[in-house]
Amino acid sequence: MTWKASSLRRAFLGATIIAASIVDPRGALASIEVAEACATSGGNCGNIQTGPNCCPSGQFCQPWNPSYYQCINKPARCSVPEVGIDYKGQDLINGDVTGLKLPEDCCNRCSSTAGCVAFTFVNIGWDGQPHCYLKSGTGTKLSNSGAISATVTSSTASNHIQAKIRSGAAKSKAVNLGGWLVSEYWMSWDSPLWTGVPSTTAWQGEYNVMKYLGKTKGTAAFEKHRQTWITEADIKEIAATGMLNTVRVSVGHWIIRDATTSPGTEADMFAPGGLKYLDTLINTWAVKYNIAVIISLHAHQGSQNGFEHSAL
Repeated sequence: MTWKASSLRRAFLGATIIAASIVDPRGALASIEVAEACATSGGNCGNIQTGPNCCPSGQFCQPWNPSYYQCINKPARCSVPEVGIDYKGQDLINGDVTGLKLPEDCCNRCSSTAGCVAFTFVNIGWDGQPHCYLKSGTGTKLSNSGAISATVTSSTASNHIQAKIRSGAAKSKAVNLGGWLVSEYWMSWDSPLWTGVPSTTAWQGEYNVMKYLGKTKGTAAFEKHRQTWITEADIKEIAATGMLNTVRVSVGHWIIRDATTSPGTEADMFAPGGLKYLDTLINTWAVKYNIAVIISLHAHQGSQNGFEHSAL
């Protein structure tokens, strides 16, 4: 850390700096400042005004709140975090993760998430809660007091069954997650989704079901269906068979509407919200239970074959 020679800086830092004055050979008054030694492991290492002090090797200065920073161990799978730095931009879709308490948790989530190579963790976010922002790169590095950013150095992805299948070290043994993110009445006839929908309409596919129910009622019906038709318990049970290592999930072209604000198209007729379930499947359940995922574009724009599963 570089210290500026100024009386204001010395007064601000108080006891953390020892100041002395000497006369150099040319007769000019010079000021020498010596920063204090690094904080000890677990010790106080600064605050929002002084900024982070150095910590022992393998540790970093964690901002717990504006008045207390502490030296703690760096995340095992990530680089030593940059404190007070925000990796601005390059956020993953649905990459704002809440419910994590430590940079270590954020690092672990990033290391097990497809496409994530860096993160920014904020202990006190806009809503007063911790936020973990997963990123595809380091973006633009900006100063942001309280932010902690780092890159992944050890990803769990290379040990996942998906990597083994791609390398040829293992064979894919799959089962379909049908009727979930693309509705198919013939296999999901007992879902609450179809309550009040005439069977003649149900057989015509998702587009016509949404036209019949209307945007508000239809969106609520499809949300309930997606919440319950396939759950984490199903993925756990699939993994527990010991014979299956892959799931195939069908999606419709409209799923990308969750990630765009472009002008409306026919996709606007469909119920939004499916992308978050696909994201949970790939980046949470499949990682947790070591299951590979195949995404099948089951319904193309305009309906590729006029059948129910392509939404007519």
